[in-house]
Amino acid sequence: MGSTMRKFPSKSLAVAALCAMCAGAKAEPAATRARDANPLRVLAIGNSFSKSLCQYFPAAAAETGAAIEFCNLYIGGCSLSRHADNIRKGAENPAFAPYDVTWFEAGKPDSPRKFKGNVPQMLATQKWDVVTIQQASHDSWNPATYRPAADEVIAEIRRLAPQAEIVIQQTWAYNASDGRIGGDNPKWGFDQAGMAERVERAYAKLAGDFGLRVIPVGAAVRLRRKALAAEGRAFDPASLKTLAPGQQPDVCGDPVGNYWWKTDSESGEKKLQRDHIHLNRSGEYLQAMVWLGFLTGRDPRSIAYAPKDVFWADDIPGLRTAAALALEEAGARLDSRRLVWRDEFGGSALDPTKWQVWGTMSSTDNVYANDERTVQVGGGLLRLRVLPSGVPDKVALLPRGLVTRDRMAFRYGYLEMRARVPYRHGAWPSFWLQSAPPPLRKADWMSEIDVLESFASPNAAVANLHKWKGKNHVMLPGGEGSAKRAHIFPSPETLNDEFHVYAMEWTPEAISFLVDGKRFMTVPIDDAHDFAPKPLAGMAGFHDPHIVIINNEIFTPGHGWCPENLRLLPSDPLPIDYEIDWVRLWQKDGEKLFSGD
Repeated sequence: MGSTMRKFPSKSLAVAALCAMCAGAKAEPAATRARDANPLRVLAIGNSFSKSLCQYFPAAAAETGAAIEFCNLYIGGCSLSRHADNIRKGAENPAFAPYDVTWFEAGKPDSPRKFKGNVPQMLATQKWDVVTIQQASHDSWNPATYRPAADEVIAEIRRLAPQAEIVIQQTWAYNASDGRIGGDNPKWGFDQAGMAERVERAYAKLAGDFGLRVIPVGAAVRLRRKALAAEGRAFDPASLKTLAPGQQPDVCGDPVGNYWWKTDSESGEKKLQRDHIHLNRSGEYLQAMVWLGFLTGRDPRSIAYAPKDVFWADDIPGLRTAAALALEEAGARLDSRRLVWRDEFGGSALDPTKWQVWGTMSSTDNVYANDERTVQVGGGLLRLRVLPSGVPDKVALLPRGLVTRDRMAFRYGYLEMRARVPYRHGAWPSFWLQSAPPPLRKADWMSEIDVLESFASPNAAVANLHKWKGKNHVMLPGGEGSAKRAHIFPSPETLNDEFHVYAMEWTPEAISFLVDGKRFMTVPIDDAHDFAPKPLAGMAGFHDPHIVIINNEIFTPGHGWCPENLRLLPSDPLPIDYEIDWVRLWQKDGEKLFSGD
């Protein structure tokens, strides 16, 4: 990531240091301690804006039946640059422990373990599923403050916790009574709405740069304020000046801001104390609903958990609604699907427990090798490369297909990949599924689901369904390049330009295909919509478990199918790089995951 990056000690050293450091602590973070069978393990590298989750989030998860283990690392006001600096110090000195660690085991919201720690040690102590980051609130509106510190923090997470999904918690705009955004002459030059807009835009930029999802807490705060204003309940900061000593202000439901009276020790005068930036209790509940909806796929409007004996109980339905609307606005799925399988490509080599090399496609006039030349993992990306062959009479050197055969198969769910797909003349990149071998496959023919293929058009991502049995082959009517099966990027955008998310949603009723969350084709998979005669009749094969395959092939005559207009020419430049950021599978109850096929 450039000259700012540093080298760090090994993962084993970090784990050993953590054990030594905590030997005399009041509560040890023993990684071997008994836990729920499969809790979702979440680590927040944060500050007070993540510490506020400790109030309601663990209890909400427990009461909802969501097995979530949550650990927060806290330093007040800690920015990304300070986190990066602390990471370096912790790597060089294992005894350096500047963070207050609060660790909730799944289902135990009332008895967190608390101790001091540092980021490298906590990342290495166990296999986290999700690691969250955020910017300090005073810097959150300024995108210039995010990098290069974010690069360094993300790189260290990927190094020590390559299996984890890195997620951004979006923070929020302050209460309008804060002088930096309030009054006639705000210090920062913009008001509360201006701060909200800048904060959300800065986080979106960081998320786009690294392909990360965002937990939209800031958007939920904005939407809650919008709803309150529509009800005539907008908070007026001027009302604070009219309070009698000891009188509590009416914040009109604003989720941000805390006010209390303190008696001056010398004068005996009561003075109003103001916290314009942190969530109050209703805001902490809102934050918990956003996180729970994001991590579980449950619609916050359907979550029954509510704190007891709170004066803002009447606001709970509105808080749930704001959380749900923020998640919907961010494109989150509220269909109760959970992340059940993924590869974030956070290490330095392909994970053999998830992928194997398999000759799903091959050509007699190419050379195949899956080694450091053609398959590269680093910087959070998988890069599949097509290179000059260096061999007479051979066109190119390229990797064989990567498949989840014998590792993972699934039936029904939401599968997605974020990738920069190469469009070059002669290139044939793909992301597809094939029916798992027997005994998982029950149909007497093989099915194929193409989530993405790229052919002759620079701005078309093509999807398709196929059936195979021996030499018998049928695809959806209309031909391989049918516009009915293509997502067309608006001109002049092409597949080469940037990363996009290619996805399929597979249910017992239909298979849908999406690009960047936009559904462009849905195919019913009941027998009434069969598209093949015997011996390929019926749609049963599209209800069998399937394996996942990624290819970076090229069109050459040595393939059985090579249309002349697609054929790679000697003048076509090499290399051809196919860059995959991540692959993720989401499922809900009744949708099946198989650990082997």
